[in-house]
Amino acid sequence: MPAADSSPATFRVSPEERYLLEAVAHYTGKTMSAFVREAALVLARKVVDDAGPEAVLEGDRQWSEKGKLTVEERRAALEKQREMSHDDGR
Repeated sequence: MPAADSSPATFRVSPEERYLLEAVAHYTGKTMSAFVREAALVLARKVVDDAGPEAVLEGDRQWSEKGKLTVEERRAALEKQREMSHDDGR
């Protein structure tokens, strides 16, 4: 659940991508943060309008489920780590 107030969102860009974003942001009289935030929100709202909120929520749910382990898989992974610790003399 999102925080009640603003929270940072970070991402990586190459030096060239950063320069492009900064240059265009400054050209439009905005900070890079404001420019990227506004551009991302415009695109996100367009995707929701085009695909529909239910499709977006389902895509988000599927993304969130990727890579999740079942309880049994977690238990097995923990047990394997425990065995490795004992093998190392810990």
